[in-house]
Amino acid sequence: GHVNPVSAVKSLRQAANANGVKFVGGIQPHELMRDNINGKVNGVKIKLQGSENLEVMSADIVVISAGANSSEPILGIGSDRLPLLYQPGALAYVQNPSSGIDVDKRLKRIVVDTISQSHILRRRDGTLVIGGGQLVVGGSEDLALDRQSSDSLMSNGTELDDKLVGETMIDSVASNIAPLELLVEAKINGDAVRISRANRPMPSDGLPVVGAIESGLYVTVSHSAMTLGLVLGELSAHEISRIIRGHDEPNDENLYGFKILDSYRPHRFWKRHSQ
Repeated sequence: GHVNPVSAVKSLRQAANANGVKFVGGIQPHELMRDNINGKVNGVKIKLQGSENLEVMSADIVVISAGANSSEPILGIGSDRLPLLYQPGALAYVQNPSSGIDVDKRLKRIVVDTISQSHILRRRDGTLVIGGGQLVVGGSEDLALDRQSSDSLMSNGTELDDKLVGETMIDSVASNIAPLELLVEAKINGDAVRISRANRPMPSDGLPVVGAIESGLYVTVSHSAMTLGLVLGELSAHEISRIIRGHDEPNDENLYGFKILDSYRPHRFWKRHSQ
């Protein structure tokens, strides 16, 4: 809870820019490019925002790291090879609490209640961040992620409004793990409560997915990105550089990279289907 994801990602992007990384936004992937002889993935055809023309981005290796969208067929993987769960999440933010309680003394680090599946933390600017509760972590069931089920949940009235979600989350942490008077007053006074929503990237077995899907195509997908992202990025970068230099064979997950990642290779899903 001590790391603000927005600030952290901004700092990482600035560092990447300083090292020559170019970020290009407003891109719509159209299809993967393949070598005509061996079928190796060697780039992506894209459309830039506001243009109908296709452009080519060539690459030694294409890395799919698109979160909950990583199994989109257009990206070359598909839900059969990368099954993801539909797990919508929400965070409630209470800014500038008006109760006058010294939050610094009452809430110095993230507090997690595994029974109510709730947590609360405090950012450096004083904002309280509340997450979890059965209402917003998917309830008792997880749904296999597909575009049709996702769209229907958003359009049939089951998507709860921000006010109800925020109040429910506040109730959950106030009754279990947080300074009760602080959050109750915040709820009553409406202290700049806002909600952010997202569909969280969650592989069907709950574990990260890291490694080569096929020749020229590599994938990294995981929940808890702020916890695992840096180490997965470093390990993946090492593996990808070895593949590009021809030191490892990406078609056999047991012949390249770090053994610590062998339990998280995408091939585990294919082996289960074939058994």
